[in-house]
Order: sequence, then C-alpha cells, then structure tokens
Amino acid sequence: KLPSEAGGTSTALDEFVKSKSSGAYTSYKTFIDAYTKSCESSTNHKDNPKTSTWSACTVSGDTATTLMNQMWYLNTAYGNEITIKPKSNTMIIGLDENAEMYGGCFNISSVSNVAIRNVTIRDAYDPFPHHEKNDGFNAQHDCIVIQGTSNNIWIDHCTLKDSYHCVNAANGEKFQTYDGLLDMKNNTYNLTVSYCKFQDHDKTMLIGSSPTDGSNETRTITLHHNYFLNCGQR
Repeated sequence: KLPSEAGGTSTALDEFVKSKSSGAYTSYKTFIDAYTKSCESSTNHKDNPKTSTWSACTVSGDTATTLMNQMWYLNTAYGNEITIKPKSNTMIIGLDENAEMYGGCFNISSVSNVAIRNVTIRDAYDPFPHHEKNDGFNAQHDCIVIQGTSNNIWIDHCTLKDSYHCVNAANGEKFQTYDGLLDMKNNTYNLTVSYCKFQDHDKTMLIGSSPTDGSNETRTITLHHNYFLNCGQR
C-alpha cells in the first residue's frame, strides 16, 4: 500500500479506501482531499472517537465531524494491518544484515521480556494523519513504540529510519506521514536501547508523551552506544 512519495497513493491504497469506506470513496486522494479541506488551523482532531463501523461515522448535518470520524476509522484500520504486537517472552532477531521491516511498526504494549535485535525498521507510514490545532496534520504510527507497563525490553543493533519527507496538504498546512522512530511512554521500566542507528527523521525519540505521562522515577531507560544521523528533534 505504500506510495512512492509522501502524500501520494498506490493502487492497493486506493482499493483499501474503497473497501473500508464501502465504496463511498473510490480513491485515497478523493478522501484525503475532502478531509484536509474541511480542516482549518483551529481544528483539533487529536482524540480518536473509536468509531467501530463505517456507517457509524456519519453525523447528521455535520460534514466536518463525519470526515473526522471517517479519518480515524481509516487510520485505525490501516494501523491494524501494519502493526506487530509482540507478546511477553519474545525475541525477534534478524538473521543477517538484510533483515528489514518496511512500512510496518512494532507496538510493545504492557508486556515483559521482549528483545528486537539486528533489524532495519523503516517507513512506519501513516496515510491518514489527524489535524491538530495550529500544527497541521500529524501521523500516529512509530517504527517502535514501547508503552503501558512494559518492562525488561531490549532494542539492540537495529537501524530505524525514514524515507519520506513532510509535504503540504490540500489546505496548505503541513501533512506529516510519520511519527516517531522509537517512542517510550507511560510507566515502562527497564528499557535498554543499544548500538542502534537512528537516521533521516524529524520526531526521532520520545521519552514520555507529555509532562504528566508516567514518572521518570518509574520509567528507567538506558541509551548506550547509539548513533543519530540527520535527525531533527527529540
């Protein structure tokens, strides 16, 4: 489903939108243009309403809210297809230097004893970014997110990188199709990130999603011998 460039489309992505929308939209561009044009700089769609069916997305007489619900519905459906959720006591090891996950993401959530080693993870692409007030359109998916009460997690000798760049939406605001390379949130503890390479990305590594997210007394993290190349922030 990945397009050749940020904000673009592919035959598979068009089919995904058509199928998930029950034919209401025949292509990705048709939907995304409608959604982005409905947003103003003050529009805030940060919270996912978790609409369970496409038909439930419609709000009578409120096109903007309907489009928001539809965006989150498609975002969730897409995320479910690209996300790997390791269970406790799992080790994922790349067999050689060519081991790569392209276009997917690892969601390590409230589990223990998980290790990911010797894998290149790139382009956790989000074609359905949500609008945030005065901050354009922001993506959801990370190459790796560690959250909940996860503990004893080891990310070692991995390369995490991005091939896409920020573009502009139909309404002129930024349209970002990636989030973090490695985000660590909530009350996670005993996390180690070692000998990893973080490359060509803006929102590189987040530790705590807000000043009130978790505690740095609980959330114990070791960063050891990592290399940051052409990274923007975090």
